[in-house]
Amino acid sequence: MTPSDPADVGELSLETAQARGFYSLLYLAQALGKHGTTGPVQIVVVANGIQPLTDSDRFVPEKTTLLGPCTVIPQEYPHIRCRSIDIVLPEADSRAAARLVEQLLAELIAPLAEPMVAYRGRQRWVRDVAPLHLDAPAGAHSRLREGGVYLITGGLGAVAGGPCRK
Repeated sequence: MTPSDPADVGELSLETAQARGFYSLLYLAQALGKHGTTGPVQIVVVANGIQPLTDSDRFVPEKTTLLGPCTVIPQEYPHIRCRSIDIVLPEADSRAAARLVEQLLAELIAPLAEPMVAYRGRQRWVRDVAPLHLDAPAGAHSRLREGGVYLITGGLGAVAGGPCRK
């Protein structure tokens, strides 16, 4: 969590954001794995600034790296459930703060909760993925066959094989 007012945050470096988010989750999952925990474990990450839903949302891209471990940890450790809840910090001791506490408590005890949730005031947002069918332009002939197998190469730059050189 960081203050809602950018003036109170200062510059949040990528390294600091990854240490507090990405790596803390990664190391926690690794420690649970080494400990031999096999019973169900639930990790819930509550953060602000990771899901830009409206134009007025303060988005902090450096913090979004924590969404990676939230997605991958349950795949690597099937007994660990990891969820993220994005919030906007209301004024302390306000009606909105009391409502947010109620929303978070309800979210924490929900038996079948979504892995990514965002709260904006009274609204609860969840990630939804749906297939999108794109029609080919008129007269276009696709080189792809239905059920075909394809190898896609290139376009990864330094990610695929180290530094790019001229």
